[in-house]
Amino acid sequence: MKIPVKAGAMILCLCAAAGILFAVHNRQPEPESVQTAKPVYGFVDMETVVKAHPRYSEYFQLETEYNHMLDSYKSEQQHFISIATNQEKINRAIQSEAVAQADKDEYMSRVKVKEDELNRNLQNLYKKISDSHKTQQVATGTLTGLSEADSNELANLQLRLTVLDLSSKEKAETMQRIGQLLNSRYESGDKESMQGWSKEEIEQMTSAKAKAMTELDTYAKSVAEEIKNRKTPSKVNTQAGVTGLPDADKWNAAWEKKIKAKQAQMAALKSDMMNDIRKDAAKVAQKKGLKMIFTRCVANVSGEDVTGDLVNTLISDSYWEVSYK
Repeated sequence: MKIPVKAGAMILCLCAAAGILFAVHNRQPEPESVQTAKPVYGFVDMETVVKAHPRYSEYFQLETEYNHMLDSYKSEQQHFISIATNQEKINRAIQSEAVAQADKDEYMSRVKVKEDELNRNLQNLYKKISDSHKTQQVATGTLTGLSEADSNELANLQLRLTVLDLSSKEKAETMQRIGQLLNSRYESGDKESMQGWSKEEIEQMTSAKAKAMTELDTYAKSVAEEIKNRKTPSKVNTQAGVTGLPDADKWNAAWEKKIKAKQAQMAALKSDMMNDIRKDAAKVAQKKGLKMIFTRCVANVSGEDVTGDLVNTLISDSYWEVSYK
């Protein structure tokens, strides 16, 4: 709803159409001696006239109530805006944290699938070489040699390196730690499991493990980069909504109804007051023989100030109206 403008001073409301209060048309010209003897135009100080109206205090009360109503409307509106803004900040923080966790889970899941695939290939190669020897060894030559804690750390470091804008020092420290964790994979294979193998077979197995490590590392980086550059973030239902707010349409409609009702009261009273002033201005003009009564001075036109006469007439008419009720 468009916020209404506050009501100004009484005179601005009641005298916006300041001009001619009373005019006589087609009046017979008076003798020249009469025309020069007295003015034919009158002027009034409209502010004084309006304040003298018996119902001026009633209008002032309505205006005060109207302005207070607008203050309450705007204050309540700002309060709800503040609640909504704070709740939105909370929702964004919750959403950000939830999305980060979802991205991490996705990263670890996809890298684990790739790691299992590479391990199966390495185990097949190990079995093939081992079967060519008389002694069957336990196949431990795989990439999986990290504890769950180390695996989580490696995943966090890979995401941190790819997603965050790190300084040169932070990047170097992160890369160093990633290297330590990756190297531990090479050491995870049991060297004794390759006893009796030829030099070429050991080199073949070692080379396959190194190649698998490089492939896994490249894949992990590509997954992290994909998650970082994804245009549509992971959708996570945080079930966080804005609470403590009314329905906006109903709230605005209720306020609009109250404000328009008060405006209608003011308009009706304003109309009644101006009608009273015009009627009494006509009486003053008739009594004084004036052709027109202006609510402001007009250039190059001389006239009589009849403010006091109009005020007295308003008060007098009001007195008799009250007496005969």
